[in-house]
Amino acid sequence: MRIAVLVPALAGSLALTTGLVAGPAGAQAAVPATHGAIPQHAISHHPRAGGSGNGRLSQDGGNWSGYVATGGTFTSASLSWTEPSADCGGAGGYNPMDTLVGIGGYHDQQSFPVETGVSVQCDHPNGPVYWGLFQSNSDGRQYYMDLPISPGDSFTASVTKNGGGNEYMLTLTDHTKGWTKATPVSDQLSNSSVEAVNEYDSPTYVKYGAVHFTGFSVNGKDASSFEPTALETSNLFYYVDHTSGLSGGDFSITQSPNPAQPPPSV
Repeated sequence: MRIAVLVPALAGSLALTTGLVAGPAGAQAAVPATHGAIPQHAISHHPRAGGSGNGRLSQDGGNWSGYVATGGTFTSASLSWTEPSADCGGAGGYNPMDTLVGIGGYHDQQSFPVETGVSVQCDHPNGPVYWGLFQSNSDGRQYYMDLPISPGDSFTASVTKNGGGNEYMLTLTDHTKGWTKATPVSDQLSNSSVEAVNEYDSPTYVKYGAVHFTGFSVNGKDASSFEPTALETSNLFYYVDHTSGLSGGDFSITQSPNPAQPPPSV
């Protein structure tokens, strides 16, 4: 497994807003990120005991928990969930947790996979903040800081490859607030992996308890059709993740205190 590396985000994306119902007047384009260790993953993860996905043991996911499918050509992925309430607790500093769906994050030798989702940020004095995001190698990581997000909001995120070229459409919908953000990106990918994951940019990450995902689809089918592999993080201090088995397109990720290094409040 390759180790996450720190790569500066790139500016200059063009974000298109469609169906924007709720949000501040004069909503701005996505804002470039200023922090972040971006994961790079390879297929040489080490199996470990844990949950299972369609008979596959959970594997060491580095700073990912969730599911990854490989061994095919992937042109679309979609995922739905309810955003959990985050507790920054003793995390301190820059400790984001990103819920992401995307193509190419596991195999392609790129700093930024083609992904979209929601980021919980703990480096703010008033507690956690929630931002939509997208990323690609051509745009870097970009946040939708102009759009309102609250814990308990219902989301659907999707990535779709358009035709035979290098164009992708990244779509994030907040069903609760009533907005949709659709962003076209251009990137060269092998399209040989697809992921639905929680990603942690720091080992002392936010506490959220559990999150249940539904409708994880790949190429228009339930993700279970592709026998994806469950991943569980290995580089965390205070909590450990447990990725459940996959039923159709539904699964959960739950936290428990790390017995080897419990959080300060435990």
